[in-house]
Amino acid sequence: MSDPAESGTPPNEPVDPADAEGASPPLATGRGRRRARITEPTQQELDALPVEQRLELLSRRRAGRHQTLNSIGILFGVVFTLAGLVATWLTLHNAEQGQITDRYNKATEQLSSSDPAVRLSAIYALRRLLDDSARDRRGIIRTLAGYVRLHAQDRATGPNTNKSDLAVDVRAALGVIPVRRPHFTTCWRGGCNYEADLSNISFRGKSLVELDLGGTNLGGADLRSVDLSFASLVHARLEGAKLEGAKLSDTRLTGATLRGATWSRTTQWPASVGGATGMRTRSAERKKGIYVVTLP
Repeated sequence: MSDPAESGTPPNEPVDPADAEGASPPLATGRGRRRARITEPTQQELDALPVEQRLELLSRRRAGRHQTLNSIGILFGVVFTLAGLVATWLTLHNAEQGQITDRYNKATEQLSSSDPAVRLSAIYALRRLLDDSARDRRGIIRTLAGYVRLHAQDRATGPNTNKSDLAVDVRAALGVIPVRRPHFTTCWRGGCNYEADLSNISFRGKSLVELDLGGTNLGGADLRSVDLSFASLVHARLEGAKLEGAKLSDTRLTGATLRGATWSRTTQWPASVGGATGMRTRSAERKKGIYVVTLP
């Protein structure tokens, strides 16, 4: 009888039948080794199986088919759900855009009303649209600028008003124009596009106290005897503007362009103009008491 130590088999440990004499070696499944090829059993082999095993194989095949069909059904369900969500979003988006269009049309119609209260309501309706529709922002600003241009010289109504006061609706429109303005102007090689165009407008003799007109195109505007105390003209375009007798002593003029603007000895300038273009040579030209601002 041979010694277990010499045979290489640990004592009292069963021997794997696969290691017995005549057994085929195990299939190698390591990296770089080819796996054994499994072929479909023939019908004759299937018929030779016991009934219980055939029934089990048939049940597994049916379960696999059901699982495939269920997966396909779930996939189609997900696709239809996504399509429904997209259709719903498009419907809501179109409805929202339709509502915005209706609100815009109604507000612009109300601007032509003879009742100042209705016009004031329309201006604040357009103010709300600036928040709700970024795509209509430029058109709303231009609409309000055109309204201000038409009504700049309207008389203010109500008690304790004077000739220099702006109409309530005009002042409200001027307060709405700079709302949500990320940049003062959009400039390119050919020039600058000022969103609020009030060029050549006449505010003569009016009070624009504490108004924010930054980034506004006031080129050629008539600002004679206008009170701009504590107003902002930051980055405003004032080329060729008439500033005779204007009160600018407390006005912010940082970055404003004043090339070609005219002024007189009664014009009140701030002690520091804060970088306004052309202000270093205010008295370069003089004609009949009117000075023309030029660049150094």
